[in-house]
Amino acid sequence: MNFTSLKQIKEEFKLDGIEKNELRSQLRIILANSHPDKVGTEKFNSDDFTKIQDALSFIDSHSTDLVVNEQVTSLIEIVKELTTTNQINSTQNQFNDVIDNFYKEKKEALLFPKISLSVVTAILTFLWLFPKTVEDHPVLKKYITFENPTSTVIWFALLIYTVLFWVLISRKEQKDKSVAKRLKTERIQNKLLANFKDKHDTKEFAKSELIEFIDELYGVRHHSPLAFLLIGRSGIDQETIENLANLIIDKAKSKGLIAEIDNKKTLDDVFEWK
Repeated sequence: MNFTSLKQIKEEFKLDGIEKNELRSQLRIILANSHPDKVGTEKFNSDDFTKIQDALSFIDSHSTDLVVNEQVTSLIEIVKELTTTNQINSTQNQFNDVIDNFYKEKKEALLFPKISLSVVTAILTFLWLFPKTVEDHPVLKKYITFENPTSTVIWFALLIYTVLFWVLISRKEQKDKSVAKRLKTERIQNKLLANFKDKHDTKEFAKSELIEFIDELYGVRHHSPLAFLLIGRSGIDQETIENLANLIIDKAKSKGLIAEIDNKKTLDDVFEWK
């Protein structure tokens, strides 16, 4: 019998799961046990005996090539694993940078209204505490007079709004920081993928569907004008959502949970569940 690979030999003699040298030793034992001196001429099977000899001849004649092939195969697997790991690390770092920059920009955007509102309130409070300053000023006394209840009401309302604004913004920033930390964890990413699979119980899915699913949970919410003035917008933007989707997909591919499908009918990336 002409053998062409170790795999073929292992399958023929049912010796899967052993290395080449051990395979050679097992075949020699089988050969010895099949020898006519061992089994007798009546039970001797020349075809099986020849088949074992052919297998041993293949291993001996291709010994160097097999070692090289095994080494090359192992090297390819190592490179693939390293490439996959580097890809995931790169995607993870990109997502971390995007979400950190997103919340940093949100915080910086609220810095000016926080400072300006505080300054205006502080000035009005100073003027309320020292009304003589207004009376002696040629311009201020035309527009501000705390003898008029309207000015006092405006100052008091502005003071309340400033305190409320600072409290709500501080709480929102803490909440945003907590959301960012949670989305970076593998536990939450695994949960997102599992929930997405439960909701989209189909054999295939597009990356855009995963993006829309994450958007429903963590996307920017539209508030009323009053709520927007008080706390700004909640949620993460589309760039951050897409980076999170890419990270989840890369991790799922590396663990063999999904595989990409070559779909020429759409520009979207399409995957199938394994």
